[in-house]
Amino acid sequence: MCGHLHSAEGALYLSQESEAPMTRSVDESIRLITDTFVPRISNQAAEDRARLFSLEGIIAHPTLSDVPFDAGGCWAVPLPRTHGRYLHGFLFLADWNGTILEHVEDRENAHRAALDLLLSWYANNKTAPGSCEMSFHDETTAQRSLQIARLLDNYPGTLPQEALTDIGEMVRLHLSLLSSSSFYAGNNNHGMFQDIALLRLATSRMGQELTNVERRTELRMLASRRLEQYFTSCFTEDGVHVENSPGYHFMVSRYLRDLLPVVDLLNPSSSSELRNIYSRAERYATHIIMPDGYLPPLGDTKHERVRDISHRTTFGSDEFLYSVFQGRKGTPRGQIRLFSPVQDMLFIVHNGMMQSLIGCSLKRDITRTTTTMRMISHCSCTAGVPWSWVNQDLMVTTIPTH
Repeated sequence: MCGHLHSAEGALYLSQESEAPMTRSVDESIRLITDTFVPRISNQAAEDRARLFSLEGIIAHPTLSDVPFDAGGCWAVPLPRTHGRYLHGFLFLADWNGTILEHVEDRENAHRAALDLLLSWYANNKTAPGSCEMSFHDETTAQRSLQIARLLDNYPGTLPQEALTDIGEMVRLHLSLLSSSSFYAGNNNHGMFQDIALLRLATSRMGQELTNVERRTELRMLASRRLEQYFTSCFTEDGVHVENSPGYHFMVSRYLRDLLPVVDLLNPSSSSELRNIYSRAERYATHIIMPDGYLPPLGDTKHERVRDISHRTTFGSDEFLYSVFQGRKGTPRGQIRLFSPVQDMLFIVHNGMMQSLIGCSLKRDITRTTTTMRMISHCSCTAGVPWSWVNQDLMVTTIPTH
């Protein structure tokens, strides 16, 4: 598909690729793994939103206001950050990916329309800071890179000859940004998305044409090292995600699980440590689910029933299933002794008696090795007694074992 960059450079890189079938296999494997992170929505509402562009030149959002394309004028429209992220991250292509880009009767015209949108963005954003605040936002750039890679890899037929130069420059720009230490968001979830996008774009067919084997290996290993550093630092020794939010804990644990095959390919010596982190994260997830099957609304976590959302498949042990399905599946979870906190995160001490739990919090300036604790509350956990309450501005959560 992307063997259409008719240049000496492209020919040289393709020649080097033919001498390295093992590298090509690794690239293909990583491409398949990371492509699962590209957002895709497949329902009638998504299709209706996607078709609005061809019918009315509208970039539609599920809940926020629509944005007229306006011959590319949309890229300079000042928008709130959430809306700007949606537009400049090309997250609206999630609607297209699961509908018109897959339909046989639509896919050729839809791919050309999506490509023209990307090239229109690039014409207005060839260098930072770009046409508006969110043009080169760290995570927004990662999301856009994922969409670029997916679109170019799935483009039907050949890429338009007249657009090859701009396409190549656009991909080079994003590879350069994602691999730059000054652009890297750091040890956080934005940095994680940047590394996923770097892996996807570098191993795309266009990425392979624009890089030689040595450079692509450097990019893959850079992303892998940064991901390993992130995952080993974002969980406590007890397997609790440091964001103090059960929802974040589940989200990052899922990304860890899905990226383990990449680490297996690129740096198998790190696989064991990361799998142990995932295992400890499952222990915490099993016990943080409330007796009614919902997540506690701690931090920015939504009060949602786990079995109704994607979190239900993040882990797979029988004890986790027992918590998700309120004892209807799986096997009873064991006793929970202690989860060490980060900052002022709550943790639970179980004293060995099923009816007695103590909610505690470390003082903010106390280190994790200190045993001094401030008692907040105590309750007797019996049938019909509420299991959570608010003490001033601090929610205390007790999690009974079954």
